[in-house]
Amino acid sequence: MANPNVRKTYKFLGTDGKFKNGSWYDIYQIAHDSNNSVYALRNRLNRLNYFDDCFLEPLVKPKTLRYEPKTLSQKLSAEWLKRPLV
Repeated sequence: MANPNVRKTYKFLGTDGKFKNGSWYDIYQIAHDSNNSVYALRNRLNRLNYFDDCFLEPLVKPKTLRYEPKTLSQKLSAEWLKRPLV
């Protein structure tokens, strides 16, 4: 039976200056040094025993698709489209 207090370690294979190539790090050390959340890194490193520079990039949130009307005619059109038909 595995010891629950022992953390899984991952080997670094990359060129990032914050980590030494070939050294082993646990998920909390990686999260602290790369400014990523532990949960994001767990999802990225699922079923792997190593990580490299591409795993350290921060997650980019997608832009919202909300449309902002710019001209007066677009604003009037948007207001009319919001009104119910009946």
